[in-house]
Amino acid sequence: MQLSTLDHNTVQQIGKQILNTYRNHCSSFEDASQRLVKDVFASFQSSQKEPEFALLRVFRTLTFEQLTPELQTIAPSKTEQYLTLMGTVGLEEAWCDRHQSKSRKAIQINQNMSPMFKGIFRELGFSWDDSTGDELVSGESLGAMSMIRYFYVEDVSSSTYITDQKTFVKPYGIQSVIAAGSRFITGGAYVVIGFTTVPVTREQAEILVQLTPHISTLLAIFDAQGALWS
Repeated sequence: MQLSTLDHNTVQQIGKQILNTYRNHCSSFEDASQRLVKDVFASFQSSQKEPEFALLRVFRTLTFEQLTPELQTIAPSKTEQYLTLMGTVGLEEAWCDRHQSKSRKAIQINQNMSPMFKGIFRELGFSWDDSTGDELVSGESLGAMSMIRYFYVEDVSSSTYITDQKTFVKPYGIQSVIAAGSRFITGGAYVVIGFTTVPVTREQAEILVQLTPHISTLLAIFDAQGALWS
């Protein structure tokens, strides 16, 4: 199917299928994250059968103690919290394996985060120890719909939130970015971030983010179990 023709009923069907398929067939938060991004990525193709997502990822907030030994060796501080890559799929083979990520495996949650992650944290109602008082960049297209909070930029080519213009946006034809997520009752939080190769309108984005409750329910199962890593 195509993002441009997506409707509410189809989104509900996709969400229910993901939840019902993987709630009893995954071993961990990481496993569920990887499977769901692969499913969503594969679900959206152009009329020429080209993927409409260039990159789709799940991140989760974790303490240093919750990181794997591998990630602890690259984490610069034991006192920080981290936004940790749990699932990833994209146009490049290296984007389909979290272990091959060069700079996004474990991102410190602080005022030094990239503009995009700061924008995502604000719009989703997350917080961090930010003493700089940074304001939202004016003119960006961000929003919240009902109980589902989301981050959305329609045209990333002119966005100050997306800094990788030369190495990512232009070479891969990135058009829009959408992110949604929520907190868990355990105190952690997750976010799904998608970069599209086709323009996505606000109306289409608001339909797509209705997948969030289904994704949240699936990931909350493994969060509650404390089963983070495969």
